[in-house]
Amino acid sequence: MTSFQLWTTVCVCVCIAFSKMEEMRVVCGDCKYTRIGTLNETFLKSKGIHMLPQYEDPYHKRPLTMGEIGCFLSHYKIWEEVVEEQYRAVIVFEDDIQFEPYFRKKVNRMMKEMQSLQLDWDLV
Repeated sequence: MTSFQLWTTVCVCVCIAFSKMEEMRVVCGDCKYTRIGTLNETFLKSKGIHMLPQYEDPYHKRPLTMGEIGCFLSHYKIWEEVVEEQYRAVIVFEDDIQFEPYFRKKVNRMMKEMQSLQLDWDLV
């Protein structure tokens, strides 16, 4: 099995089951991946993180949930690591990812095409 060749893989895991981590190991092969820990409501409150009074999500016209705040902070931690480690490219797998057949082959093909087209891209 060919592992991902063009990036470091970072996995965002919010309460991920062991079986999903095993699937992640199989799909990623020998490439490096990082598991970002759980940032649930209990953890956030233990760190003194609370909702801003009167804040409303501009898209949904409601307060953010603690889960949404935890998700944002998980992604923030990823960006910190990307900058600190100077990764050239990163793929982020959320905890609810569903791997389809030939996933690795399809992603590698897409990345090679992006590289050959010499596109200036930040997010795909």
